[in-house]
Amino acid sequence: MIQVDGFSKQQRALADIMWGLETEEEVQSFIEGLPKAQQQDAETVLSMLTWAMIDTFEQVDPVITQELNKIFHSKD
Repeated sequence: MIQVDGFSKQQRALADIMWGLETEEEVQSFIEGLPKAQQQDAETVLSMLTWAMIDTFEQVDPVITQELNKIFHSKD
């Protein structure tokens, strides 16, 4: 289970919505549809969720973590 502490109520709501979306395209479309002020907050939440997932996988399988790190770092 993925757990991220320290979210505000608004960030928790954004995380819940994004978590329920099926594809990366749906997430990006959701973020792009937000007001500019909330877009940055949503991007931060997405990054935090991504890193929480990587941390969780690292505990399960270090090889998966290495591959995920390659994928996510290639987007930077």
